[in-house]
Amino acid sequence: MRTDLKKLDDHYSRIFCCSAQLLHCSDASVPALYRSLLTELERLFAHEQALMERAGFPAIQCHLEQHARALRALHRLHPSVMQGDYAKARVTGGQLLADWLSLHIETQDTVLSMWITEREASTVEQLTERHKGQRNPAIQYGRLVGDTRNPLYMPHPSSASRRPDSVDPAA
Repeated sequence: MRTDLKKLDDHYSRIFCCSAQLLHCSDASVPALYRSLLTELERLFAHEQALMERAGFPAIQCHLEQHARALRALHRLHPSVMQGDYAKARVTGGQLLADWLSLHIETQDTVLSMWITEREASTVEQLTERHKGQRNPAIQYGRLVGDTRNPLYMPHPSSASRRPDSVDPAA
């Protein structure tokens, strides 16, 4: 899931970049940048939702409501932007969204990140405890096929009937 958290950072960067460009671009560029901003925000929110669902995040409903409110505001403004109300697009998409997203990252997304990190840590802790005192679990469970040092080594039927490194007790 760390990769998924990294992807969130990539989305954030693209959104903040679009917001900054929206503040300073020519009027002719506003509609396309606004659409790009909406598209990137929708991708971010879809990615976050999938991440929260996979992680079993307990505050998912509250988090999704925040996303819905932000998207609703931007979608409601979209027709006005397409009709030439570029000042509202600059303020809402350029300034207000960037401010809201910064707060959202510092609060909601930080809690999500902490939840995922804690779940990963406890998973590693559980695995470590389960295999305490054992050799490498990859070797323990026979993932190194053909390694005669592997305790689960099974020779191919056409080879000798006993392990090459075993000792014959009768000898």
